[in-house]
Amino acid sequence: AVVDAPGARLLGLIPSGTRPAGSAVSPDGSHLYVANEGGNSLAIVDTASRRVIGTVAVGQEPRSVALAPDGSTFTRVPPSSIVGTNVVRSTEL
Repeated sequence: AVVDAPGARLLGLIPSGTRPAGSAVSPDGSHLYVANEGGNSLAIVDTASRRVIGTVAVGQEPRSVALAPDGSTFTRVPPSSIVGTNVVRSTEL
């Protein structure tokens, strides 16, 4: 969902995949990364166009996403974070 935070208004919806779970915004605000738990993927959304511009297979049931402060890598957190995480360089996206 695209929400105007100050006005608490729904501006639109962005279909990003099956069972979207967690998300993270790039440091410059140009991309939104959405963990699709049902699709075992990460959707990459261009925030200006509000469109999915790519997807990356990241393993079983990703639930959340964390970005490095400089946006160079992201971590996909699986259902049980004790099991481990996947780290992918943004250049691979």
